[in-house]
Amino acid sequence: MVYSLLDKNYVEKYNITQETALSNVEKYKEPTFFVDKMYVIQNTTEVYTYFVYGKVIDKDNAKTSEFNIAVRLDKEKDLFSVIPYKFVEDNNYNISVGNKIELKYNEISNNIYNEFAFKNITDEQMINYYISEMKDRMIYDVEAIYDKLDKTYRENKFRSKEEYRNYITKNIKQIYQLNLKKYQIENYNSYKQYICVDQNNNYYVINEKNPGQYELILDIYTIDIPIYIEEYNKATDAQKGTLCIDRFIKNINSENYTLAYKMLSEGFKNNYFKNEASFVDYAITHFLGKNISFKESQTQEGLYIYKIILSQENLGETKKNFIVKLKEGTDFELSFEM
Repeated sequence: MVYSLLDKNYVEKYNITQETALSNVEKYKEPTFFVDKMYVIQNTTEVYTYFVYGKVIDKDNAKTSEFNIAVRLDKEKDLFSVIPYKFVEDNNYNISVGNKIELKYNEISNNIYNEFAFKNITDEQMINYYISEMKDRMIYDVEAIYDKLDKTYRENKFRSKEEYRNYITKNIKQIYQLNLKKYQIENYNSYKQYICVDQNNNYYVINEKNPGQYELILDIYTIDIPIYIEEYNKATDAQKGTLCIDRFIKNINSENYTLAYKMLSEGFKNNYFKNEASFVDYAITHFLGKNISFKESQTQEGLYIYKIILSQENLGETKKNFIVKLKEGTDFELSFEM
């Protein structure tokens, strides 16, 4: 069957026979292929050649390796052929945007095995594909997902690649168990946004620029995303304050202490936490792992004062006052009762 899929250019150049077709093919027990980038050239009105670059992961042994290939499609006859990447390398083709590639055209003959059909992919299928790829890459190809993170999000969430790796290690059980529960779709001028929620109410945001080309955001509280901005703008000022406190606590619970520290007012920091390390110690003791509920609020000289309850299973409740000052846009600063 493999011989039947090979392009005539490849077969003729290397004198491939049915007996030798598998001689240079690496065997995998449980392979998964991820596409990193793709280039296309038009050979004729109907025939296109796609140069595909990616990685293959053998889940059986967690081995990851580069896997590049070229695929030729005849879109009129719905036929395809495969060109192993050795052919591209041996011909010294420089595959990049704008470069012209002189690739000899041979008609693709129908041999039953090389037929294909275009399918319309639904949004739900696309989301499930992205979530599945995200999970597998986090487990087997952790560096690749780091590169797919939205730049602004990555800079605010992780101070280094090592911190990102630690995040994956700590949450690996959650990643293995991740199962899509619901999703929301928002269309913007230059991208489509999929807002996904798993069975534990964790959020994953996928910004799709083109099919298969996307950036990831792993929560909805580290940076502003459009749905948060919309919710914030619709809220009353008192409600905005609760959103700010909730955001502060969620960043602590995800151990993003740097961002939480930046949310404190300068005067409050100068009085109680002159450096981030002292704040981290306090936050771990008093906030980490806590749920919050709002009991009452009042306004005083442009400040919003909230009485909240911090609770944790089997550890009881703690009452604490928070003060929030709203600033431009979604910006704010806060302090709390010591």
